[in-house]
Amino acid sequence: MNPKVSFWGWFSTEGRLKNRWAQALTDNDPQRSVKRLREVWQHLSQHPERFAHLWLPFLDSFFEKRRIHALTENDFNAVEAAASRLARISRDQVQPHEVWLRVVQARDARGDKLKANALLRKIYHSPTAPPEVKARCCRELANRKARSDEDFETYIAYLQTFKDHRQETAMINLLHEACNVNFESGNVLIRRAGLVASKLKNAGIPIPIIDTALGLYELQICNEPAKAAPYFTAAFNKDSKTPLPLTGLVAAWVQNGEYHNAAKISREIIDTASPVVKNLVKLSRTLAWLDSRTDAVAAPSDAKTLEQINLRPYVGDIVDTAIGRLYLIEGNAAKAAEILIPFAQKRAREPRWRYYAAWAALLTNQRMKVLEEFTASLNEPALWPLACLLMDMDPLLARNNNVQAGFQKVNSAYADAVKVRIALANSQALPSMNWQPGSGTLEEDLEALRIMLGYAFARQKRQLMKETLASPLLLRLPRADQLLWSGLYFLLAGDNTQGQAALEKAASFGWQRAYLVLAVHLLNQKQTRAAQRYLELAASARKDTKIELLRAYIDACEGKVGAAVERLEKLRSGNDPRIQYALGNIYLFRSEEAREKAQADRQNLYLQQAAGAFEAALKKGDKSLPSDCQLLAQCARFAGDPEAHIKQMIAMWSAIAGLTASRRPPWVLWNAILAQLWSANTAMVPAACEEALHLFADLDAIPEAVSSAIARAATVASFHIANSDEIDKIIQFIQHLSSKSPNDAVQACYRLVTTAAARQRYLKASKSEKGGICNYIDKLAGADPGNVGIALLQASVALKNNEKDAAIAAFSNVQPDNDAERQLCACLQGLLQGETVSTELLPETGSGTIPQHDLANSLLQAAILFSDDHPEKGYDSLLKAMNDRAEVVATIIDVEKFLPALCAYSGNRGAIPLQLVNSVRKLVDSVKDEKHALTVARCAAAINEFDDANRLWEKVLAKDKDPNSFRREEFIKFLCYQAVKDNQPDTLLETVARLRFAARMANQVNR
Repeated sequence: MNPKVSFWGWFSTEGRLKNRWAQALTDNDPQRSVKRLREVWQHLSQHPERFAHLWLPFLDSFFEKRRIHALTENDFNAVEAAASRLARISRDQVQPHEVWLRVVQARDARGDKLKANALLRKIYHSPTAPPEVKARCCRELANRKARSDEDFETYIAYLQTFKDHRQETAMINLLHEACNVNFESGNVLIRRAGLVASKLKNAGIPIPIIDTALGLYELQICNEPAKAAPYFTAAFNKDSKTPLPLTGLVAAWVQNGEYHNAAKISREIIDTASPVVKNLVKLSRTLAWLDSRTDAVAAPSDAKTLEQINLRPYVGDIVDTAIGRLYLIEGNAAKAAEILIPFAQKRAREPRWRYYAAWAALLTNQRMKVLEEFTASLNEPALWPLACLLMDMDPLLARNNNVQAGFQKVNSAYADAVKVRIALANSQALPSMNWQPGSGTLEEDLEALRIMLGYAFARQKRQLMKETLASPLLLRLPRADQLLWSGLYFLLAGDNTQGQAALEKAASFGWQRAYLVLAVHLLNQKQTRAAQRYLELAASARKDTKIELLRAYIDACEGKVGAAVERLEKLRSGNDPRIQYALGNIYLFRSEEAREKAQADRQNLYLQQAAGAFEAALKKGDKSLPSDCQLLAQCARFAGDPEAHIKQMIAMWSAIAGLTASRRPPWVLWNAILAQLWSANTAMVPAACEEALHLFADLDAIPEAVSSAIARAATVASFHIANSDEIDKIIQFIQHLSSKSPNDAVQACYRLVTTAAARQRYLKASKSEKGGICNYIDKLAGADPGNVGIALLQASVALKNNEKDAAIAAFSNVQPDNDAERQLCACLQGLLQGETVSTELLPETGSGTIPQHDLANSLLQAAILFSDDHPEKGYDSLLKAMNDRAEVVATIIDVEKFLPALCAYSGNRGAIPLQLVNSVRKLVDSVKDEKHALTVARCAAAINEFDDANRLWEKVLAKDKDPNSFRREEFIKFLCYQAVKDNQPDTLLETVARLRFAARMANQVNR
């Protein structure tokens, strides 16, 4: 309806409005026309109760096509707002949606599609709009392909009111399109799809792809792979032919670390799966392999392959962890650093990645990056693996940055490993190590494996190192570190060629510590020039005391001892005890040079300086000091003045036993062995001989003077050892000496110890065992016909068994090495055969013969003289032998038989010979057998040696608990005799004391 101007209309309010309305319509200028209509609308909208019936025709005029572009946004807003007020006031004449629909048409005419759509949604959600209008609006929106979030909500709200949605195909298609996203869709679309799908699911509207959309939303937007997996599973179960659900499912498993699920996918599914799924499964298996402690096969993929197939759209930067770690394992540290260092910073809340970032930084010589990773992890519980890496890279940098803080929080399962690691760093004695993988993080196990390898190498446990290298964990370490440990194992096994090659390869992969290992190895091989080259390469990555110490060592090896000392003296201000330790070793080196030049004074001076340097190092009390420092100090003191320091050197034996093989150099063992051999404590001699056997094993020859002195010392010690197994160690050692230094002195010691050991075994053997011992003695005689001692033992045993012929045969078979022994054996054989033997056949005594031969001559001469019925001369010879070695004679000739006769003979000749007095006194101090002791006591009394007789009698009676024994009665008589004989005015008190003592003993006897 378009109104016309009416005269009568001017006389009413509605008429005047219609007249102005009509006049505005006749104005050909759209702008003026709109302005005049705007004034009319203002009155109409202000009084909707009166003029609502005019609204719709007015709006039809207002929104005519020729005026539509003259309208402003305020005009549209004013109409929309008026309709909203109308809904609250009156709905009888006109409904708000009728107004809004006209606005929609006007918006469409102006091209304002989005605003038109918004108004359609507003109409739909208006409580006054009837259902058919709502349906019309929704369908209109769908026909317009409206796709805003509000549009989708409107569609869902509308569809929710129906059970059958098939007729609303336009809306269903739009919702399906909104949910139809994939990994390449981008986060905006995936977010929208997830929200739409969630609402559809809640509304129960069955669009097939909503599970996939929800899975992608949870996986890509919410980072909740555990929540995404069930949606992808449901989608896959509904449609296994569409690749996206399976792709999403595997991606969710990978992101959630459920690698075992990916491994369980059946072969049939994998064979028909998309390339992306196959690559995701490969990634999953690779990640599972990287975190495995038991999988010993090669990695399922390599770093370059994973990088090329680009799986980041599906799993994000998780693929970077696999690529970076694989590059480490493959030996490309530079590529690993490009990936792992930024990744660790991005994943700061996951401290495990700092370990791999630190490895990458270490192998690319980014020292401060390694320190950054350590300090960034100070509050983390598993910090100690990073502390170990920092110490490996640069001990000085580690010490200056509180590396000890890294060992404060340690899982108890790794406590032993950490103790060993600290001990290795400080060159201390290593504690035992007990560790089983799986008690902590993989990174802790990797570091524990490295510590176990270091422990095995330091302890020279080749088999343990071999077994540890076979652990699958080794394959998860950087290739450079794998090569380092392999190289060390080859060196331990004696394969220097492979060992050096592996270490050089490790260094080429960035592990510059391998240069240091190579330098030390080559120094041990005396290849100082090559060692110096590697040392300087190692010095480019670290500037600590160890480098300077090795430089000083090289100087010393090249004869630049002064330069070495000067270098070390400059380092003294650093207060590092290892400097003093190194100086001590150089002074030892100088002392050896002086010894070779026969400069005794300079040798002792250097030994004193060495001891002083070692002792100064010990005063620091630093744990980094090598464990042999005190021992070296004591060795230096002992070598300079053996007599003054032998006790201290002997006390160091247990300390030597606790040192590792690398800390027990020959020089130290040599001094320790000498001290034990010279010691009065013979219990340690067998162990010393055993160590000496190992020490001398690789020597081509031993100087005669050295071997003779050691053999004699060991032989003397063997006479005081009762255990036959311990004596066997001494015998084995002397036999080895004899093979290295074949000389008469060592051979004589070997024969002497062998004979003494066989005699001891015979004396200790039971009656049933003696036959076997006799056979053993016969074998010894057959093996060494020149051993006169064994022949004598054979003859002695045979005579005790009343086998005179066997005794004679023993002397017939023996083949003495010298004339003296040959003559002795001939005389003994003649006596046994009943022949007349002249004393002139005996070898001459005195210069040129050993004391044992002189003693044997004297005893044999006495035997010959007695057999020729010349007792006086026999007694003289026996007395001479007694004067020389009374205690030895008493073990050869029965005391009961010869001593009383000798005393009687001497007494009959008048004055008691001084030789006899001295001999009896020696027997008083040495006799142990109770029966022999009583005989010696009687003989001492017979020659008026009363004090010695008293002392020995009291010793016998102390063990005799019988108060009525004949020994006690005899002693009482002796006391009385002594009291009467010695009774003099000036000895009255002593006489009375003896008689009182005798009386007390007699009183005990009477009781």
